[in-house]
Amino acid sequence: MPFRIDFLDSYGRDEIIAELRRIAQEIGKQTLSRKDIDRHGRMSSSLVIQRFGSLRKAHQEAKLIPARFMKATTVELCAMLIDLWTITLEKFGRSPFRTELKTFGFPVSGDTYVRRFGTWNKALLAAANSVSEQADLSERIAEPSLQHGQVVPRSLSLRKRFLVFKRDRYKCRICHRSGVPLEVDHVIPREQGGSDRLDNLQTLCFDCNRGKRNSLQ
Repeated sequence: MPFRIDFLDSYGRDEIIAELRRIAQEIGKQTLSRKDIDRHGRMSSSLVIQRFGSLRKAHQEAKLIPARFMKATTVELCAMLIDLWTITLEKFGRSPFRTELKTFGFPVSGDTYVRRFGTWNKALLAAANSVSEQADLSERIAEPSLQHGQVVPRSLSLRKRFLVFKRDRYKCRICHRSGVPLEVDHVIPREQGGSDRLDNLQTLCFDCNRGKRNSLQ
């Protein structure tokens, strides 16, 4: 068995992409299976899926060729459902319908979730339970620190935005409305030195967020 270092929190996305490309070159394949990654990599395939949401997305970002059909793991199904849920919260202020998987271009059907979890509602519950503040801490530890003068990334991941929505019970922190388009707001704006930590993020509806911005101008 090859020697493998697998420090969960020490690998960021760029390091994983470089490692996937190294594996592909080493074994002469442009499509990697989980077994390939576990056998030849210095990190587990589970970590790759955790960082990118799916093995297919990891292939795409590494400029490799994903298999025509990759059976989605439970982790991947939950990750895709979190992405969809975040989209529908931001657009409509609600949880997603099964049919919206197709509407928003996800590569799985609602039937896949029902077969795996029993019902669509159970799938939603499993997805929500897969997101935690501890997972966010691990992701934040893996992110490189920004040096003075570097540009701050302008967007939060869908997963992190969902975590904020979940913590705030899917409603605006100011007017307490639900069922309306929601946004993640920085309590202290980035331009004033505010961070992307959870304690500086809050759920606001469109109207309250615009009202806050106007009051700061």
